[in-house]
Amino acid sequence: MAQRDIVLFLGAGFSVDAGLPTMPRFGIEGALDHFHLRQHARAEPTSRDHRLAAAELVEAAERFEAFRDQCVQSGVLTRTDWDNVETLFSVLDSLERAGAPELWVKDEIAPISIYREALQLWIWKVYHQLPLVGRATESTNPHPYRRLFKFIESRELADRITVITTNYDIVFEYLAFTHGIPCAYPVQWVPENGGVTENDQHWVHPQTASTAGPVVCKLHGSINYFGVDDLFIVASDLGGSDPIGKSAGFEGKAAILAVDSLHALRTSFGEGLTPLIVPPSYDKNRDDPWHRRTLNQAFEALLSARVIGFVGYSLPPTDGFIASLLAGTTAFRGASRQPPHVFVVDPSVEVHERYRRLFGSLLSDLAPMTFGQASKGDLQRAIHDGLV
Repeated sequence: MAQRDIVLFLGAGFSVDAGLPTMPRFGIEGALDHFHLRQHARAEPTSRDHRLAAAELVEAAERFEAFRDQCVQSGVLTRTDWDNVETLFSVLDSLERAGAPELWVKDEIAPISIYREALQLWIWKVYHQLPLVGRATESTNPHPYRRLFKFIESRELADRITVITTNYDIVFEYLAFTHGIPCAYPVQWVPENGGVTENDQHWVHPQTASTAGPVVCKLHGSINYFGVDDLFIVASDLGGSDPIGKSAGFEGKAAILAVDSLHALRTSFGEGLTPLIVPPSYDKNRDDPWHRRTLNQAFEALLSARVIGFVGYSLPPTDGFIASLLAGTTAFRGASRQPPHVFVVDPSVEVHERYRRLFGSLLSDLAPMTFGQASKGDLQRAIHDGLV
């Protein structure tokens, strides 16, 4: 098996072409989702439009919006800043770790843990969608992704790639599956104990010594990661012919994409089941074995990579942990390893400057551009140049 010497660090900008919002647009996009979800909650229980999880998710949305409105009224930042879910999650995480026992938001006094779960659930709902599903064949796949995976296939690079991502979505994993190069997570779970359905066909697997294909390290958790008590659950199954709650039509698709997948999982594992969504702060739940293993795999990949490409990741100031991790792995590669070839795919000049301050002369002179623009050739050339 080839050495894993390519790291693709994916941020929200990678998933824009799949129809998912960037972090700064979370509040705006979430409001639209909230509107549509209320329709499911109001539908008659006997109606096909009714979703069993809708009422609980609407409640999570309302708490999210109430918390955001409270922050807006403080006058500290603009409304636009508070639409960024990373900012909100970091503030809530800081309050919780500082020992705030409860929050008084509007007319409700509630434990801060209630608001943490609301943010986790609402992040889960907004990012658990995958609009490109149903269009994910080779002939109709959105062009930027088709170009990238065609390049990976033609150069036989799949076994050399480690994906590190702060994204909660499953865009990369599901696209890799549709291209016949399924991914693995660097964590262990028992599929029989983790599915939404009883279907034993899985589109992503635990990593083993013989794992082929990309390994995906999800530093902030994932919409298909869940925890309850001491159980770590990864929902990686494909939906069968039976409905998932009141959601139907998921045969051959990732079962987690059903709105009622949350209801199905809680029915199986208990109401305490919560999406494992990690805030973008320094303290990233280091006591969780799945997260320690994920960080360790990411560290090892960055330490030995010949190519490190950042695609749609803005290196936000709210997540100083990532900048520290990158600086540390670059500083301690050792004399036996050559410096990595580093490039950034992002349309913002400001973002490129952040990377320039961090990596200095290691950063290539790739012009600011979107992932869609870079996929036409610049992204592929950047990877190739680092390997020659």
